[in-house]
Amino acid sequence: MISISAAAGLLALSSAEFFEFSDLEVATDRWFYPFNATPGDRILASTFGQDIYTVFDDRDGQFLLTFDLTELGIATPIDPNQITFEALRLEVNYEGANPVVYDNTFDNPSTFGSTGTPDVDAGRPLELWAVGWRDGWTAGTFPEDGPYSADGSSFGRSIRNAYPQTTDASGVLQDASNQPSEDFAADPLAIGLSLGTVPGDLIPSDSTIVFEMNTISEADNTLLSAGCTEGKLALMLTSMTEVVEGGEGADYPSYYCREHPNVTFDLAFAARLSGTISIFNGPPPICGGDIDSDGQVGLSDVLIILSEWGCTSCISDVDGNGTTGFDDVIAVLAFWGPCTG
Repeated sequence: MISISAAAGLLALSSAEFFEFSDLEVATDRWFYPFNATPGDRILASTFGQDIYTVFDDRDGQFLLTFDLTELGIATPIDPNQITFEALRLEVNYEGANPVVYDNTFDNPSTFGSTGTPDVDAGRPLELWAVGWRDGWTAGTFPEDGPYSADGSSFGRSIRNAYPQTTDASGVLQDASNQPSEDFAADPLAIGLSLGTVPGDLIPSDSTIVFEMNTISEADNTLLSAGCTEGKLALMLTSMTEVVEGGEGADYPSYYCREHPNVTFDLAFAARLSGTISIFNGPPPICGGDIDSDGQVGLSDVLIILSEWGCTSCISDVDGNGTTGFDDVIAVLAFWGPCTG
């Protein structure tokens, strides 16, 4: 059952509402796989990768989740520039019919596939991404049984209407489905943790997998908020667990969907989301020392000063003397805390 609390605070000339919530149940879930004959009604969703057929994505089996933020009392439309995901915690129920080795570390994409470099630890991590859209779809308009691709085809790379979205090292938006073969560096939002399970052991059946985002970077917040205009937040689960032709190596993770009978009879749970969200009503807060314009003067602003030390004509020159330096650190300390105008 969802639990919500909301509070309003005054930041400069901008009013901010904070929504702290727990156990928001998934509104729609979908096994996003080209050969899913029952889109929207599948009772299990599995995630896996393959490098056997170049006509399919590297991260081939994906799990699409959509949460309805209007259930928290957040009004729509939402300006993506006014919403900040302060922290999020996704919990999914791992079904576990297939034995899967637990890996709680990021794996370099170069270790994927039959010709990849060796993976130094056992298993593959369970991955969480923001979602990108094609063919004009959004998180708010895409139905649970919506079309897999623009022409309905099940074949082709980088054609699915919903996909795990990330940015590469240059900040360019990318489809993470083919990150291994396209060879660009990017990390998921989080990896799944099986609490109490030792890395290298099998993940217990019917266990809870937790994706914890206690600190969300500005770049990741941009990815998450971009599709929230209609009040829906979409997330995608993937893994680089490799499926081998001929039925071998079928040790891929599977999760309960909300349509599963075990969920219906409270023997399992559908995906659920907890966290804290802030909504700014009005212009973003601006105040002296808030270099990154996040409504707070704090450590992140000091780190910008340190990274631009000695710079001339930079935004980190808080005191306006022409050079970023010690005086700017002192100025930031004087403004420390929430913006007050």
